[in-house]
Amino acid sequence: MKEDILLKLYDYCGKKYSKKEMTDYLNKLGEKIPYHLEGIDQDNFIRNFMDWFVLERIIPETGKLLTDSYVKEHPELDEKTKQKILNTKNIIASEFVVIAKEGLNLKLKNRENGNYYPVTQVSNNPQIQANTIILGRIFPWGEIYRFAGVMALAYTPMILDSDIMKHHYEKKEIERAENILLSQSAKLTAILNKYPFQWVDGICEVLSIETGGRKNEKAKNIADKLIGEIATGHKVIQDSINPQRCKRANRKAKSELLMDKEELYNKRAGLYENGRYAEALEALSEAHRKDPEDVDTIVLLAGCYINIAHFTEAARLLLDADKLDPSNPMIKYNLGYALLCMGRVNDAMRCMKKCLRLNPEAEIKKMAKRMIKSEEHFTEKLENNYEIPLEEEFECEEKFLLAQKHLYNKQLEEAIALYEWILEKKPDFHRAIQNIGVCYIQGGKLKESLKYFERALSISPNDDLCLGNFAHAYYLLGDYEKSQEYSEKSMKYVNEPLLRDLFRLITLFIEIEQFEFARELLSKYGSTHDNAQLTFLSGVLYAKQREYLAAKEEFQSIRKYSKTAMEYFEKAKALSDGKIKDYNFEAKIAFNLSEDML
Repeated sequence: MKEDILLKLYDYCGKKYSKKEMTDYLNKLGEKIPYHLEGIDQDNFIRNFMDWFVLERIIPETGKLLTDSYVKEHPELDEKTKQKILNTKNIIASEFVVIAKEGLNLKLKNRENGNYYPVTQVSNNPQIQANTIILGRIFPWGEIYRFAGVMALAYTPMILDSDIMKHHYEKKEIERAENILLSQSAKLTAILNKYPFQWVDGICEVLSIETGGRKNEKAKNIADKLIGEIATGHKVIQDSINPQRCKRANRKAKSELLMDKEELYNKRAGLYENGRYAEALEALSEAHRKDPEDVDTIVLLAGCYINIAHFTEAARLLLDADKLDPSNPMIKYNLGYALLCMGRVNDAMRCMKKCLRLNPEAEIKKMAKRMIKSEEHFTEKLENNYEIPLEEEFECEEKFLLAQKHLYNKQLEEAIALYEWILEKKPDFHRAIQNIGVCYIQGGKLKESLKYFERALSISPNDDLCLGNFAHAYYLLGDYEKSQEYSEKSMKYVNEPLLRDLFRLITLFIEIEQFEFARELLSKYGSTHDNAQLTFLSGVLYAKQREYLAAKEEFQSIRKYSKTAMEYFEKAKALSDGKIKDYNFEAKIAFNLSEDML
């Protein structure tokens, strides 16, 4: 319960102001409150107004809030309650995502700053589930928060935040660890293969066994070593598998496992919040390399790929996870989502139906049903609902990444050959079409490049990168008016670009001297990604604008990571000191990029 605080404030307000006065306030101030929601009915409008009036409106006559006068006029209240009432002024209005729901208790995450808030509902709202977006406001009440006013709810089949997966994963990890039992009839290798890789690696270290390789191989090595020791020292083995010692060792191992998982979660969550996706992938990929059959690691790694929109790689991982754990409904849901984002509507719907047959948790069930109901909508919207086998889809992805590497390394013929191979399988894959045009720009065949950009744009008319490539080609052709026109169109459609697209857009804007657009992109997305390549491009941009001190500072922060950055730092320093008069700073790739950035 809210301890009836709002009801008490409403009652106090009713005694302080007549009904006529409140009606006048509503008519006079109702449209001026800062929390307007379109389309709400009169009752909710009044509720929204009243919560604002009693919690946030400053009374002109006193310059204070209604809660201040309430506390002053109720001296019988204890100090703790008084402080709780006074703290209700610290309203937080934002867009939140529900990370978890347990009864009336919610864990909300502020999508603007990443802060978490424990919120308790007065009564259960069944429409609020994990992954629900809430546009509204909350106020502190002691150790928890309460909702204020009217909120708007939104839903999406996409898992919005890695912490949602984390919540389900932690619950499952604890249950799985607790349910691994030792018995006299069980084979040692079978027991070890059920243990998480951290436990197996720990046993290997104690027995001086190499920790590299697959878990099943390590389990066999452990069993062989123990069996070998039985022949020479049966008493040692008896002591080592004493039930009480095993129980204590298991408890310690579980504690260490959960600590390791928590550290991984915290690291990944921090990287996610800062848009440092490549580093998050590195952390999860390392765990995957240690134990390629650990289903939970695979699922988390796939979730990371989903968040950076690498859906084909996510689908590949989730298919592996599905083979290892075919009764896991969350795997099937996420696989369905990844397949849908790949344009494979039919495959996605089959996964969603399989997910429902496994009786998933309520929020997963709701999202899966919503996606199935939207099948017709997705079929209309996703024109690339092709039917090539999934194996060929994966092969196309591999070829595309290889072609990207060739393109970055100026191996243009090899890149074009791979893009053309892909287009034989997927004729409308506009990124492959567009990148052939980029190859022709780099090869000096500017008019030829325009044909490919036109073809790509006919498939994806609002593609910011394709429009930017048009601007680049026209600039090199000397048609500066058209270059300006396409630059403006490109900026119009830029919206949360992938890091690889951001690199390309900023680079081409620098090359065609659209410095304001390049700086706008760096200002908007640079702090989000915190990436050395973006810092390098920012330094190049400053240098191009002859702001050598600023350029020097940018290059200085990253010089130890790149020879090019070190060289540019020295040149910017020399220019700022007046030792040289000019230098050609090129906007290029100065760091080794992972596949996730290609």
